[in-house]
Amino acid sequence: MQLAIAHNLEISSTKFQHSRIHKGTWKVPGQDIFNHIDHILINERRMSVITDVCTLRGSNCDSDHYLVRTKIRQRIGKVNEGTHKRSTKWNVTKIIKSLNKKKYEKNIAQKLHEIHPSPGIELEWDNLKIIINDVTYEEVWNKNKHNKC
Repeated sequence: MQLAIAHNLEISSTKFQHSRIHKGTWKVPGQDIFNHIDHILINERRMSVITDVCTLRGSNCDSDHYLVRTKIRQRIGKVNEGTHKRSTKWNVTKIIKSLNKKKYEKNIAQKLHEIHPSPGIELEWDNLKIIINDVTYEEVWNKNKHNKC
């Protein structure tokens, strides 16, 4: 008990209600007396992960102690994948209806003439993608400031 208090630990083996037969962890040799002397200690902060603690009397581990089983509910945390930027999903039918096609084509052609040719195909594709997204966003935003696409 003093160890648990000193290290801010919780004794979880006495928390769950079971019949008397499943509480005893040690049998006095030569007698039918059972004592609860084996415990599960866990940090108070992690106490909610333990769902059950009981004694398994049928397990033979060649000892006068019985096996203590703990059921733990493990939570898996979310893994951040670095600086992955989520791409914008456009409602294409709404964009086609709202755009002035001549103006849209003119703006894309103008932006394409402003950039310098890139040495690699990947850079060319990235530039084209950025230009199309930027022009589409500008056109839709200017026309539909209060409507979402």
